[in-house]
Amino acid sequence: MIQRLVERKITQALADTPVVLITGARQSGKTTLVMHLIGKIPGGEFLSFDDASVFTAIKREVDRDRTPGRFILTGSANPLSMSKVADSLAGRMETITLRYCKKTYETWHKSKA
Repeated sequence: MIQRLVERKITQALADTPVVLITGARQSGKTTLVMHLIGKIPGGEFLSFDDASVFTAIKREVDRDRTPGRFILTGSANPLSMSKVADSLAGRMETITLRYCKKTYETWHKSKA
């Protein structure tokens, strides 16, 4: 796996925030990066959100136990654009946007030429 510069930022967020949301375009490497990070976290668990109902359950859990680094979520959509989600996880979640990895993109683009 290519070392991503954003990995340090995610690790810092996990140290002080109960929920870390990693957003980014499709195929930008969100799931691969998170699976790599979760391998370093004892008892780590991976969730990928597709609907807002998961946020209600996470809010309940975070309100019960505010231990940092409990949840890493990924998704291509921005859940903060959904008002109920933004309100329910306000102060509980840090959002990090993952950009395409330039080296990976250049390698992929050359292989398609």
